[in-house]
Amino acid sequence: MQRLASRIDAGWERLAFVNSVLGSKTSGAVVSVLVIQSFGALLSYVAQISLARWMGPSSYGLYTYAIGWAMSLSIVACLGMHHNVLRYVPQYLAKGEWPQLKAIIQLSVCLLLASASSLGLLAGMVVWLFASPTTKQSLLIGMFIVVAAAIARVQRDNLRALGRVNASVVVDLVVRPVFLLSAAFLVVQAVRPLSVSLAVACNALAFILASVILSILVRSATPAIARRVSAARKNREWLQSAISMAAGSALVAAGGEIDLLLSGYILGAQTIGPYQAARRTALFVTFVLLAVNTAGAPVISAFHAQRKQEALQRTLTELVHISFWPSLLSSGVICLLGKMILGLFGAKFIFAYDALIILVVGELISTGHGSVGTVLQVTGFQRLNNYILGFAMLLQLTLSLILIPVWRTKGAAFAVVVAQIATCVLRHRAVVRELGLHPSIIRATFGRDMHLRYRTTQKAAPEVAAQRVGRP
Repeated sequence: MQRLASRIDAGWERLAFVNSVLGSKTSGAVVSVLVIQSFGALLSYVAQISLARWMGPSSYGLYTYAIGWAMSLSIVACLGMHHNVLRYVPQYLAKGEWPQLKAIIQLSVCLLLASASSLGLLAGMVVWLFASPTTKQSLLIGMFIVVAAAIARVQRDNLRALGRVNASVVVDLVVRPVFLLSAAFLVVQAVRPLSVSLAVACNALAFILASVILSILVRSATPAIARRVSAARKNREWLQSAISMAAGSALVAAGGEIDLLLSGYILGAQTIGPYQAARRTALFVTFVLLAVNTAGAPVISAFHAQRKQEALQRTLTELVHISFWPSLLSSGVICLLGKMILGLFGAKFIFAYDALIILVVGELISTGHGSVGTVLQVTGFQRLNNYILGFAMLLQLTLSLILIPVWRTKGAAFAVVVAQIATCVLRHRAVVRELGLHPSIIRATFGRDMHLRYRTTQKAAPEVAAQRVGRP
């Protein structure tokens, strides 16, 4: 009992330390984003269960195949600008560089609108000419998602960078799934069963609504002084950074959906519905890490720009503690109750349980490495991150082509996990070598230089907080 009590005390002290180093506003943002993201993940999951039940396994597989292509293309269409704004906007806010702030927000939206429209039109022509009759209509409707999802993504990150983290998460994870579920429910009442094309159309409308709301919120969150000044563009610097990040975005898009798309191509799109259910279930392991990254990315960027190495290291260590232990607990729950959870989608979805276990292991290992991807993206090491993602994508592609025909969806899951582990290890090594930071849970828990314990740093914490607000 005494040991348990000491661990509970240590947990409270860790939260108090995060509050003292980051400030109550930022640490409160982490907690509130975690709550919202938890509710949003549950809401999105309920929407997927409803769609699977309304459509059936085969139609749900075709639906996920079309959405997978649309979301991959939308990430490519962002041209890395959604990462660019997370890097530059917090810096311009901290330094009061209002002309540059106004210019990069304008450029991100205009450039993205042009690129997403062009890519969506080009992809639509390819679908019209070469897609099979069973997938053509749903893929064509999905091209509207390419444009709307890309705008929603960059405006969401603009809002995050401007400090309105909660609002960005609410629109993305609550408003959009609610609208999707409501629209699909109304369609089901009129047309049963729900067709693939109508389900994709409901998703497109949900993304359009989210993009409009986020654009309005970005305008209201932009400081009034930034809206009044003339824009001062640094197009060359921003575009060079965006090009580097765009390569990374393309690699992320390919790596994130390659298992689903290759499984649909090799095994048939109708067969991947249960595997998609397993993928969505496994993502519950990392939802805490995603919340931490959402709230922490602007802080990491600001600390790096201000050369506050100690504060940055303290932040990363405490955030990996906050994200890993809940993820470990959720992994155990999913492994124990996985068959029952998959059964919510339908009886035919349970056979994806083995793939679910494999994916959960990969997500837990990823969480244990900490916010390594976010750190590389917002500290200027996009090119190095791209090399890592490129290697991981080729590794996953090779393993998928070998394993999917033999082990079917279990082979796809195994390829994902191997590539995931390789990505995390290489990213972690890069963060340690290039930045001198140690973001993993192993180093945070067992490292010899555990100067992050609250009791041993009560005197240092106010000094770091004072540096943060510019006091000597």
